[in-house]
Amino acid sequence: MKSLKINRTQRTPEIDFNLELNTFVIKGESYPEDARKFYKPIIEFLEVHLNTVQNADIIFDFELTYFNSSTSKIISRLFNLLENSKDNNVIINWHYLEDDDYMKELGEELADDLAYAVFNNVPKIFPC
Repeated sequence: MKSLKINRTQRTPEIDFNLELNTFVIKGESYPEDARKFYKPIIEFLEVHLNTVQNADIIFDFELTYFNSSTSKIISRLFNLLENSKDNNVIINWHYLEDDDYMKELGEELADDLAYAVFNNVPKIFPC
């Protein structure tokens, strides 16, 4: 399976899933017209990969500066998917602008349900 790269648009984030390095990045803004349609192949790609690796170090970076409620549900699903990959060492890095308390707290809320994955809140001074 190859890596997955989707360029950022005005309404969708950059997707950079590097299978060789086991690094996964979602970066930018996310408010597609149909979030389920946009993210479906991305989630399927990640599911297949996570089901084929064991004892791997998985690093997932969320670098979103804005997303809508439909994307919020997708992010929650991604967190669950990563959390359920118990055979791997999963690190989730939640990047947010330093003065954006809402995004910081949202990341912390999503992390509350994590038992296996490691969660890091990563403040940024400049936009992601």
